[in-house]
Amino acid sequence: MQQFNGSLRLPGEVGPGLRVLIDLTDERHLQITASSDVIGDWPLEAVGIRAADDGFHLMAEGDEVVFRTDNDPAFAVAIGLRNAPTLLRRQMSDLLRHDPILHKTVLE
Repeated sequence: MQQFNGSLRLPGEVGPGLRVLIDLTDERHLQITASSDVIGDWPLEAVGIRAADDGFHLMAEGDEVVFRTDNDPAFAVAIGLRNAPTLLRRQMSDLLRHDPILHKTVLE
């Protein structure tokens, strides 16, 4: 299970947004909570997540929200995101190369 602190807002909304906790349970399920209230709880295959310059756009049940996490590259890698803006792709690549958990090195 991985958890990410972040913020959630509507598309086009200005400001910091609502503080949330994004929980990836067993890496195939996404839950978003604010304080102790569950905002959404979905299997990952039931939602669309697209990375953009203003954050991750989540589409579920006909609604769209935008969120950022405290570690966008790790979140993108955790959900298996393949397409992203250039900066995020570079950060993901750096994470995959240098994070000992994600990148196993063989010592000779």
